[in-house]
Amino acid sequence: MYNPRLIGSVNEYGTIKLTAHEAIAKNDFVTIVSDGDAECTDTGDPIFGIALEAADAADDIITVARIQPGMQFLMDNDNDATTFAATHVGGRFDITGATGEMIVDTSTVAQVGGGAETGQLFCIEYNPKGWGMDSDTSIGVFEVAEIQGLGAN
Repeated sequence: MYNPRLIGSVNEYGTIKLTAHEAIAKNDFVTIVSDGDAECTDTGDPIFGIALEAADAADDIITVARIQPGMQFLMDNDNDATTFAATHVGGRFDITGATGEMIVDTSTVAQVGGGAETGQLFCIEYNPKGWGMDSDTSIGVFEVAEIQGLGAN
C-alpha cells in the first residue's frame, strides 16, 4: 500500500484549493513552497496537508485537507534497514518515496523522550485491524508530528 490514507481525526479539519508546483498523486502529503504552490512533501520537511485529488502537472488546482493535530493516517513501512515492529509505537519517523509512493522510512525511527526528537510522523498503532490488511505487519497508524505553519518542527 503506497501513500497515506486519512482514517480519522479528533478535530474538524478544513480544505483549501492550492496550485500544484508539480504532479501530485491523490493522498500525497504536500508542503507549501515559497511561491505559495503545493509540492510533494520531501523527507524531513514539515507537512501542510494531504492531497484529496491528483494534479497531473504543475499549475493544476487541487483540493488539500489541512493537517490538524490528531489526524490519523494508515501507512505502509519500507522495512528496508529496520523492520517495523510493535516496539516502534511511540517512535517518530520520516517519510520516503516520490509522488504516489510515499511510505514510512523505518530506518529513521527515533523514540520520544530525550527532547531532541525528529521525524515527520508519530506512530500510534502497529498492525491495526479492520482495514482489510490484518495480516500485513508493515502497516501502522501515524499522526503528523511536524505540521507546516504550526511551529511543530
